[in-house]
Amino acid sequence: MAQWSIGITALLCTAVIISDLYARRVSNKALLIALCLGAVVLLCESRDGNSTATAAVCGLLLGLLALLPFHLLGWMGAGDVKFFAVIGFLLGPASLLPIWLISMLLLSAHGAANWVWRGTGTWRCMLLASVGADGAGRIQQCNQHWLSRLQHARGKRQGMPYAAHLGISALLWMAWRASQ
Repeated sequence: MAQWSIGITALLCTAVIISDLYARRVSNKALLIALCLGAVVLLCESRDGNSTATAAVCGLLLGLLALLPFHLLGWMGAGDVKFFAVIGFLLGPASLLPIWLISMLLLSAHGAANWVWRGTGTWRCMLLASVGADGAGRIQQCNQHWLSRLQHARGKRQGMPYAAHLGISALLWMAWRASQ
């Protein structure tokens, strides 16, 4: 991986993680900026028909085609698919499978934690009881304010923040590759 692709991908992943966790949105502008920056740097570096450009385009297409069926089935948003395609462009096709596998593990853990947390109110009751009556009231009031802001930001968009899981996975993958 080239240094430029690591930097652009790290910035993009950070922006997508924050946006997807908060508002369940992936910014098309951020994706387009990252894609254009990557393309410009790639064109500046490839003077004699470099194979890096071919790998970038293959990564883009593979990332798009790999998750497109899930979008068509309604299991994920278009932003998730586009984000994965841009990751493929910036990091190459070889990075897509490990990033996808890591994201599936993260998504599974998130789903299990969400199921346990929402499934029974016992965990929340125990947590609130541990801080006492005054503290519990303040925590509940704070949570209600915070949750109303989140719901407003998300609108009617629901579901798991898959793009955030992809972004975290890409950052973990790049960190692991850099340590090799």
